Amino acid sequence: MTKKISILIMALMLILCLISAGCTKTSPAPTPSPATDTEKISPSGPTPENPLELKFSYHAPPQAGLSKVILAPWAEEIEKASGGTVKITQYPGGTLVTAEDAYDAVATGLCDIAQVETEEAGGRFPLSGINALPFLYPNTEIAGAISHELLNKYCIDTELKEIKLLITAPLHMSHYLGNKQINKKEDFKGVKIVAAGKVEANTITALGGTPIQVSTGEVFTALDKGTIDGCFYAYEGALAFGLKDVTKYRTECGIFPRIFILAMNMDTYNNMPSDIKKIFDEYSTVETSRRFSSIYMAAEEGAKGAIIGSDQKAGNPSIYVLPEEERASWKSSCQPVWDEWVTNTKSKSLPGEEMLAEAQKLISQELQSK
Repeated sequence: MTKKISILIMALMLILCLISAGCTKTSPAPTPSPATDTEKISPSGPTPENPLELKFSYHAPPQAGLSKVILAPWAEEIEKASGGTVKITQYPGGTLVTAEDAYDAVATGLCDIAQVETEEAGGRFPLSGINALPFLYPNTEIAGAISHELLNKYCIDTELKEIKLLITAPLHMSHYLGNKQINKKEDFKGVKIVAAGKVEANTITALGGTPIQVSTGEVFTALDKGTIDGCFYAYEGALAFGLKDVTKYRTECGIFPRIFILAMNMDTYNNMPSDIKKIFDEYSTVETSRRFSSIYMAAEEGAKGAIIGSDQKAGNPSIYVLPEEERASWKSSCQPVWDEWVTNTKSKSLPGEEMLAEAQKLISQELQSK
């Protein structure tokens, strides 16, 4: 009897288990929702609500064409490409770091990105000095593309190894602006002219002038007080810094551009999420430098027109365009500047001669392709 009861109980338990199993349905695996643009950019890192915040210092004033056409738009394109996961706070006009301190500031992390003028650094960047050689670059666009290519090939593992090179940002070709008229080389004798770095100083000396070291922010005052007689600046720069108002004469000669670099702190770059790093890489190419330089070059005619209008109103003489024959004479006089630069780099066991030959080859190819 007891055995029959046990069998009955076991049968009942089996029936209950089968009923329970039939009533329980296995839930299907959830279908993953499509990734949003933000998730694609940085699934586990910065978000638009909590972005990666970077400090961008540049000494160009906010009203300058360089700021409006290259520096600010470049930063804004990075932010847009990141879907808002990168926020770049801009500090124009040297409000965070001065031009003289920019390289050290970005190298040490005082700022994450900076506009750097290597010629302001007292000979610390001998190879980069190629960008200041007189009569090397024919225009702004070519200066932007070729300077980037040269620095990327010869400098990022040597004198610029402390920073991440982003893009090069050239000013327009520089012309003489001053309060002593210069129409020919002989007119330079005794004229005190601002020199930004050793190569520019050598150029002014080669032409017969007297180079004077004055920081960018003090050029206006120096011209106004007569501490200096003139400077080499682009028309756009003359507008941005008010130099047109403290000078009377202009000689259009296109002697050289001033070429800045945008540099990033190396730790900042290395510690970024890979997807954000990729965005910076995509916006830090030779073609990026070319694109922005080309856009910027197109704006120089407008600046020249503004200078002409201002001069007419002030009763200043018209812009004197240097004749080709005289320009060739200036260029010939500046050959020792090229020679000294090569000699200086050789003395430091640096490939300056090779770099210059590469620059000339690339420039020639650019001109032939136009």
